[in-house]
Amino acid sequence: MKEEVSFLEKESKGYPLKLYVNGICLDDAIEGFNTLNVFGRTVAHKKVNITEGTDNGGFMSSNRYKTRKLTVEYWIKSKDNKALIKSFEKLNKILEGDNLDIVVNDEKFHYFGVVSEFEEINDTTNWIYSKFDIVCLDPFKYSDIYSIKFDRVTNFPYLFLHETIPDSIEVDLKGDCDIVKITNTTNGKSIILNGRFKNGDNILVDIKNSTVVYNRRNNLNMLNLLSDFEDFTINFDDEIVVVGSSSDSCTIKFRERRL
Repeated sequence: MKEEVSFLEKESKGYPLKLYVNGICLDDAIEGFNTLNVFGRTVAHKKVNITEGTDNGGFMSSNRYKTRKLTVEYWIKSKDNKALIKSFEKLNKILEGDNLDIVVNDEKFHYFGVVSEFEEINDTTNWIYSKFDIVCLDPFKYSDIYSIKFDRVTNFPYLFLHETIPDSIEVDLKGDCDIVKITNTTNGKSIILNGRFKNGDNILVDIKNSTVVYNRRNNLNMLNLLSDFEDFTINFDDEIVVVGSSSDSCTIKFRERRL
């Protein structure tokens, strides 16, 4: 049986775990802060709804991954109460927001979530050991952003464990047209844009932020209602085709996602 290592032993051995929030390393930015563990990164839990049948067994009505909860175990060691309060003020400031970008240095994948609960703090001492929880509405974790650029047609070259939804798709037009259609011919998903487009126009389909930017101006109205805007997924070797003018170029930015 593997012996548990206490947080005191970890500290004495220079335990190297570090936690980044929106690019800020808590262990470096906050005086006396030390990340001890980040739990909840291994198993993705499922919610399965089963209805019992009138005969033997039953049937499954839904099957989905539940939200993910990360629990951060840490300590803050300060020289006096004033320094302790200052460290917690900075911690509270960094942990503001409802879509924090969380990275742990031992895996370098991104989780996105919001702090939901702090364990009660014993502020009668200047050496605090405690925990806080981060709830990730999206149970997946994501790599840094990748990018591919192509003219009109490509086969997606990345072999990932799970299909992914692009962060953005950018099209540079090389001619005039009334419709720009980006299609994954492998799964049939499409994004359709209507307008009077001309040579030199730029269209950014920002899926992550649910908007369309046309020549640097927001214009979600040009998105055709039949588009698979939030369901446009890509997987290994999928064929992506851009139909507009004769020689348009396209840039897709995306992340690998894992459970």
